[in-house]
Amino acid sequence: MQSSGAIVFAAYGALGLLGLLTARIKSAIGLPWLLRALNIGAALSIAIIAWAPTSWGFVVVSAGMQGMFVMMISAVLSLWSERLFPDLPSLSFTTALWITAAGNIAGPAIAGVTASAFGPVPMFFGAAAVALATSLLLTPGVIREKASTTTSV
Repeated sequence: MQSSGAIVFAAYGALGLLGLLTARIKSAIGLPWLLRALNIGAALSIAIIAWAPTSWGFVVVSAGMQGMFVMMISAVLSLWSERLFPDLPSLSFTTALWITAAGNIAGPAIAGVTASAFGPVPMFFGAAAVALATSLLLTPGVIREKASTTTSV
C-alpha cells in the first residue's frame, strides 16, 4: 500500500498531540508516575510490533503510542530541566536533548546488531523489556523535580 507511511505518520502525529496535556497529567499524578506510564506505554507499543507486525490495526496503534511517548517525554524534558536547573534552563534542556539524541543513535545501532544476531522479534521484545525495566526504576525516591536547596561543603 503506497499510503502506508502516511497512515503510520498520521497516527503518530495525531496521538502525539496528547503531548499538549503533559503538564496537566503531571500535576494530577506526579512526575514519577507519568514517567512510569510513558515507559510502560513505550514498552507496549514496541511489544505490539513484535506480536503483530503485519496487522494494520496494531501497527497504527503502536505508531500512535510512540507519537504520544515522544511528544510527552519531550515536554517532560523541557519542564523538568527548567525546574531542576532554574539558573540554566536553556543549557540544561539542550544537554537533555543531546543525551536523548545520543540514545537515538546508539539504540538503533544496538537494535540492528541484536536483530542480525537473534532476529527482529527478540530484538523488539528486548527493546520493550528495556522500557519496562526503566519504568520499574523510576520511583518517587529516584526522581527529583526541583533543584536541591541544600549545599554540601
